[in-house]
Amino acid sequence: MTPSPADRYAEFLARRGQRFTEQGAKVVDAAFAVTGPFAVEDLVASLRGTVGRAVVYRTLSKLTQAELIRPVQFNGRSVFVAAVSSEEGDD
Repeated sequence: MTPSPADRYAEFLARRGQRFTEQGAKVVDAAFAVTGPFAVEDLVASLRGTVGRAVVYRTLSKLTQAELIRPVQFNGRSVFVAAVSSEEGDD
């Protein structure tokens, strides 16, 4: 069974001696609930009142470092972040 994105992120943080917080979990859940690319500001807006902007940006940065998401350009607009499928690269 393939680990969930949240499990993979928790493992990444543990290897770095960092904690997987409840707020971080909300960001991960929201990011991977989106199908296709999403604007960072849309994610911030969807989490407003539960997770602060800084936590969203910090978590997305760490998710990028963990190679669970990647920044992309979409229709010439500002940078979006797209979920990386756990199946990518598996043959």
